[in-house]
Amino acid sequence: MSTWKPSVKEVDADAKTHLKLAKELAEQEKYEEAVEELDRVLEQNQDKPRLHLAIGNLLYKMERFDDALQHFDQALALDPEMASAMMMQGLATLESGEPGQAAVALESALEKDPKLLGAQIKLGRIYAKEKDYEQAEAHFRQSLAFNPQLTSARLMLANIYQQSGKEDEAVAEYRRVIENSPDLALAQLQLGKIELKRDNPKEAMVLLKAVVAKKPDNVMARYNLARAAAKLGEFRNAEDEYRRVLSKKADFGRARLGLARLYMDQKMYSNAIKEVQTLLKDKPTSGLLHRVMGDIYFAMERYPEAVEEYQAVVRNAPRLLDRYKELGQIEDTYEEDQAQAQAYHDALSNIELKMDELRANRGEGRGRGRPGARPRQRGMAARRRRRA
Repeated sequence: MSTWKPSVKEVDADAKTHLKLAKELAEQEKYEEAVEELDRVLEQNQDKPRLHLAIGNLLYKMERFDDALQHFDQALALDPEMASAMMMQGLATLESGEPGQAAVALESALEKDPKLLGAQIKLGRIYAKEKDYEQAEAHFRQSLAFNPQLTSARLMLANIYQQSGKEDEAVAEYRRVIENSPDLALAQLQLGKIELKRDNPKEAMVLLKAVVAKKPDNVMARYNLARAAAKLGEFRNAEDEYRRVLSKKADFGRARLGLARLYMDQKMYSNAIKEVQTLLKDKPTSGLLHRVMGDIYFAMERYPEAVEEYQAVVRNAPRLLDRYKELGQIEDTYEEDQAQAQAYHDALSNIELKMDELRANRGEGRGRGRPGARPRQRGMAARRRRRA
């Protein structure tokens, strides 16, 4: 964000007094009073673009984005080459819910001054949200070219690598962040999650314990620490961590499901059933939860109940039948409960289900028809072609 620069040339002594007072008030975060002082100067100095920029910056900090935009627009009307005003115009437009228009302003600002790191980073975030990772990477890389120690840009670069499946690149960036900022828990947490995904629970455990030591109440760190302990066979530690998570966030479904699976691994089936039943109270149509419950009954050799739970998976996620037709043939093919249970178990074990899979099945295009989503993406692509 543009820095505070209240000095305006060619103003009288009284105006300079108001400017000095406005600066002091702004430094104390008394933004409304600071604006009042600048408004007094503005009465006799409507033609000063930097004054409009300063007032707009304060209004932006007060989250009065529409009012801020008026002053940024006025600053640009007086000085069309003012890159900092273009950047702030873009930031305020983004806060007003117009990412496409914001991108136009931010790109214009960077054409004037590529060293505006606030514009580089925010534009990178816009592209990352649109899943245009190539453009996002370019802006984060540009930020780091000007300031290699810019932790926020390196974190976001690592994040887009992680989202786009470039794990090696993500790991490298997270390690650079940790090297430069050893106390930054977020990088250690994300790196720990990657190591878990790579089935390196020991490495993950070291990273996640470091996060918990800094932030004992970090729910995600403890959740992933529980997962790492479970993978290492440290069942008591895993259970303790899952319980800590649920004591902080009782509705953390993945943690409760992890605890249920932990009990399953130890053949503590009654405990596992209890945890899944708790989850089913809130998600009674979850195919994943019914499959887990079916797996528990199958392991207990309670085949009729296993079949009932497996059939609930298909009943609550009917689109599965379109993709896996064999599921619809099991009941007619096998008469015995044990044979049916075995067939369902084998078929469903090869199907990836998630906690929210029912929502995805109901509207596999959900989100794609979101008003304005596609037009903005086309507009941003068109702007890139024009610039090229």
